[in-house]
Amino acid sequence: MTEIKKTGGRRPETRFWLWSEQWLLGSTRTELTNEERAVFIDFLCLAAMKGGCIECYSRDQLGSQLCISRELLDQCIKKFIETGKIERKYYKREKKEIFCIKKWEQYQPEYLWKKPYKSTKKRRSAEEDKNDAQVVPIREEKRKEEKREENTSVISPKKISDTDIRLTNLLIEKILENDPKSRVQRIAQKRKENWHNECRKLREIDNRSPEDIEAIINWCQEDDFEKTVVLSMPKLRERFDCLWLKYERLKAKTEPKDLTTEEKDWVEGKGKYKDERD
Repeated sequence: MTEIKKTGGRRPETRFWLWSEQWLLGSTRTELTNEERAVFIDFLCLAAMKGGCIECYSRDQLGSQLCISRELLDQCIKKFIETGKIERKYYKREKKEIFCIKKWEQYQPEYLWKKPYKSTKKRRSAEEDKNDAQVVPIREEKRKEEKREENTSVISPKKISDTDIRLTNLLIEKILENDPKSRVQRIAQKRKENWHNECRKLREIDNRSPEDIEAIINWCQEDDFEKTVVLSMPKLRERFDCLWLKYERLKAKTEPKDLTTEEKDWVEGKGKYKDERD
């Protein structure tokens, strides 16, 4: 999130904030390495001065500005594109690249959508102001539609299945096993319909199977860190993508490696290894 502060005749000062919860608990922490996360912060700071985009005429120059090597910069740009954090545009005529932060407007205050700051002496043309005036209502209307679809005011009892109730009760049981004095049961009773509905959305909207949800519930309530964070069904749904990635990564480490036919013969003492065992 950014804010422009006027400082008299001097160039306006750009302030930049991070969404702390998303940065600490979101998928970025598992998708990027420490070096890549540091470079991504620099990308966000540069983008804040240009309305969400970074203009680059030379990657060597950009790497020098960020005090990193060209190899690390290329690696980070490739990773950012693969994980859907930025999109790249190349203008052959001007021989420049533009990297735009995805969902930039979504994380900015509404008052910054109207006229993003540009460091230029000339005033913006009437055509650009007209385009901005058209874009703002479209963004606001789209945001309202998404909010209406996501947060339905009326919860139909027919949509809540026995599976949603069973999985919600399983989460409550696991939380109480970790902390018998937890307030989760009392809170869940007050927000029972909301918790059941979040479980339904996790299945129907997010396309997660009941087996996957149950596996994540059991795993996260055994993990030392996640069991202190996931204390409700809405929080489980919010963090499910991140939890699934961590669960799959740990599962891959613990699963036994498939043996080749020759390795199986050696272990069981068959084939050409039979005489050696005898």
